[in-house]
Amino acid sequence: MRLTLHFDRKYSKNNKCGIIVLLIRTNMTGNIKYDFTGNVVAIFGGAGSISHEIATAFGRSNARILLFDLFEEALKKEADELTSEGISVSTYVSDVTQYQSVRDSVENAMKDAGKIDVLINAASVVTRKPFFEISDRDWSRTINVNLTGTFLTCNLVGKLMADHGYGRIINFSSQNSMGAKNNADYAASKAGIDSITRSLAVELREEGKDVTVNAIIPPPTVSAIWKKGRTEEQISNAIRNKLVFESSELIDLVMFLSSREAFSISGQVISHKANLFRVPNR
Repeated sequence: MRLTLHFDRKYSKNNKCGIIVLLIRTNMTGNIKYDFTGNVVAIFGGAGSISHEIATAFGRSNARILLFDLFEEALKKEADELTSEGISVSTYVSDVTQYQSVRDSVENAMKDAGKIDVLINAASVVTRKPFFEISDRDWSRTINVNLTGTFLTCNLVGKLMADHGYGRIINFSSQNSMGAKNNADYAASKAGIDSITRSLAVELREEGKDVTVNAIIPPPTVSAIWKKGRTEEQISNAIRNKLVFESSELIDLVMFLSSREAFSISGQVISHKANLFRVPNR
């Protein structure tokens, strides 16, 4: 991928002090060609719609795909679709809320593939209820899937990467990590993911490992989670008015952060399409 650096000098009217503005121009248009030949990509939450786009993109770039999800039938369906395109894929039933389940599935994957170069944490659930209507069961489920799940996969797979000396980890955060109406449990889980991302990145950097950890804040994206709690009219209006994006629009960012060229980018929570500036759940 080509990156063009452009330096622009601007001046303050008050003190004439020079300010250097660095603009990074990149051709992230969805048409960038990556080659992940020899790479093994593990995707947790592998039966989801966003995961499908990610797995397809990596597969078309010659990576071997490992899909992890709780739902066996959905995994099989996803694997059949990918295999029909000639993509190498293996599936593993895994409950991200349970340490033993994650460990067993990762161990089985390692027996099959021998390594994991890229870890994508896309397993996520949402309740979408007002604060006082969130039950303790709602809270536990959201925290366990979104936050504990991310911790367990980062802990187990990240250790393998550190031992191997190479790896790329991408977690999925949310604009709601800063707080959101009718989404307190989800917001808390995503804020925790931001913290895990930064904390693990620092430790790996200090160990001198070529293992990066970053999180992506996607824009509102057409998916089962985004549709939950919204009427058909709200969904169609959002799509028609371009207030929501297709999951395929995330691919270039995901793949760049997963590449060897992104070795210096770690511990970052990256807002895709300046999504931080949108009012949460407006």
